[in-house]
Amino acid sequence: VPVTTPLTDLKRRPIDLEKVTPFLQAQNFKSLINKFNSDGGLGEHNTTTDTTLSTPVEKVTRTYEMVNTPESLKKWIAKAQTQGMVAVDTETTSITIMDAQLVGVCLATGAGDACYIPLRHKIKTDDTPENTPSTNPLPPSGTGDLFALTETPIPESVIHTELNNHHIHAPNQIDIDDALPLLKDLLEDPTVLKIAHNIKYDRAILQKENITMAPYDDTMLLSFVLNGGVHRHNLDDLAKRYFDETLIKFEDVCGKGKKQITFDYAPLDKATDYASEDADITWRLYHLFKPQLGQKKVTTVYETLERPLVPVLEKMEQWGVAVNPDALHKASEIFGVKIAELEQTIHTLAGETFNIASPKQLGDILFEKLHLSGGKKTKTGGYSTSSSVLEKLLGDHDIIAPILEYRTLAKLKSTYSDALLDQINPLTKRIHTSYMMTGAQTGRLSSTDPNLQNIPIKTAEGRLIRDAFVPADGYTLLCCDYSQIELRLLAEMANIAPLKQAFADGLDIHAMTASSVFNVPLETMDSETRRRAKAINFGIIYGMSNFSLGQQIGVSTGDAKAFIDSYFQTFPGIRTFMEETKEFCRTHEYVETLFGRRIHLPDINASNGMLKAHAQRQAINAPLQGTAADIIKRAMIQLMPAIEQSGLDIRMLLQVHDELVFEVANDHVNDASHLIKSIMENAPHPAQHLSIPLVAEIGTGKTWTEAH
Repeated sequence: VPVTTPLTDLKRRPIDLEKVTPFLQAQNFKSLINKFNSDGGLGEHNTTTDTTLSTPVEKVTRTYEMVNTPESLKKWIAKAQTQGMVAVDTETTSITIMDAQLVGVCLATGAGDACYIPLRHKIKTDDTPENTPSTNPLPPSGTGDLFALTETPIPESVIHTELNNHHIHAPNQIDIDDALPLLKDLLEDPTVLKIAHNIKYDRAILQKENITMAPYDDTMLLSFVLNGGVHRHNLDDLAKRYFDETLIKFEDVCGKGKKQITFDYAPLDKATDYASEDADITWRLYHLFKPQLGQKKVTTVYETLERPLVPVLEKMEQWGVAVNPDALHKASEIFGVKIAELEQTIHTLAGETFNIASPKQLGDILFEKLHLSGGKKTKTGGYSTSSSVLEKLLGDHDIIAPILEYRTLAKLKSTYSDALLDQINPLTKRIHTSYMMTGAQTGRLSSTDPNLQNIPIKTAEGRLIRDAFVPADGYTLLCCDYSQIELRLLAEMANIAPLKQAFADGLDIHAMTASSVFNVPLETMDSETRRRAKAINFGIIYGMSNFSLGQQIGVSTGDAKAFIDSYFQTFPGIRTFMEETKEFCRTHEYVETLFGRRIHLPDINASNGMLKAHAQRQAINAPLQGTAADIIKRAMIQLMPAIEQSGLDIRMLLQVHDELVFEVANDHVNDASHLIKSIMENAPHPAQHLSIPLVAEIGTGKTWTEAH
């Protein structure tokens, strides 16, 4: 290769810190930043997203203590009360709240100053069977209303009987009967702020011991509100990112694989270091994050949306939702028969038997044997058979449609009709999902273990699954969901007068759009034209391409482009709103909801075209989806005390994005409907008053399908 630059110009020169620092921060090269800090400092550098990346890391001297006497615990409590705050973390036998039993509590009262209070540690004896559950899955005493929905009371003798007797109580622990009253006094002390990471879990665990931890702050939620979309918010990642510290792994304490033990069998010395470290890091993160709320102007989001939602979600998770096992069995049988029929059809069309679930075998059949076009090999050497690939082949061969249907049914069977049977809690006879508050950068809640937010509603197969969700005896399921909330917010935030007027007048927005875009009178509107307008309305929100819209409504890409162009000509303010939103995002690398939530999208300035295009689509949708998420969160926060004050027998069970699902006593359904509808439709704060009405639609029934 010709070298056109003189060698004298290639000599090594000193590093220009002003040029290199922003690059290192953007790439998260924390170790190099620390190295330059130690070599003379980097100076002050601001970024539009995560301002703490340039904060010099101070090495902290750790002093961790195992507390095993009441006198020692009282000293820690006194220190916390003097300071007026304490970081708290619980150690348990499981990450699943309904199964978990408290093993110990850790406290931190300063950077590097933490302790661990072991409460239920054990020592295995020689005859302990491998992989035997080490703790009683039944709850301890003092569980409040956590298990109020059980059909029969649980005797105290049963609650305190260990199912696994192959252990002895570990020595050198504080007596739990001495410790819990002291901890209760501290954790319920209104003058002491409790700080935790993912406090929803810790509060639920402590509630089983009849301890209601308050007041509180949550460093996970602080991280999310400050930097949603910039990085992950788990404790390990935050410790590394902000303090350049690698936390002790759970496997280092409890092993892994088949020989992994539960935390109640962890050696006390290792348990102390592991647990204390979590409380220590939580303390330090709090003092790093809390001052930034005002700087980034997101205090309201944290104080009025995220933090007050914690006890609401706790209640919902504890109540769970009832299911009919017979209905799930019936759905599994129907799916199984249909899957077998599809398998036979696919094998006949392929001319041979093969494993349809194997991407390699399926790829070979489609692209090697049947010679279908569009086959692309992956890095592993096999053909891609993703849904997007197969959907493009629809119409090219009769085998594609049954393959897609086979996949849908197989997923429904494995993920829901079969799996949900195993998710029924043996004590409550209900399914208890867990809500992740930081799972989606727009602020939407995510449902996990099991995920109850992705059950299809528009297909007959999905309705079979929803048919299994039922109310308790004497109750009715009530669903209330926002009608076209993101379209309403688009009209509001883009200030589109015709759309705002249509919503104010209660018109059919899709028919009105079709009439305006396609110049068809409302009185002669046909269902196909309305369907196309509906696809465009929602396609605009999600940044759908011409190609995608064409596929969805069955027209060419050119026709789809013409439809979208006509849409923007009819509502020019929408294009203006979209372009202004993208420009704001390019400048600030975030967008905002009406409530001030910041959704960071740094990829909007990426050099990679695909990342940049994806971020541009997100920039348009995120303010709408995020505002909708904020509104339903406000509704949930308002509903819980309103329900308690009303005296009505109502339990809020599920949140599925724009929908809330309740269990209501049969004779309270009418009053409950009025209460819930009113609160949901008036959820926005007066400061975020909307000029268009929100509409919440009520449905009731004896199954989720009926009620939706």
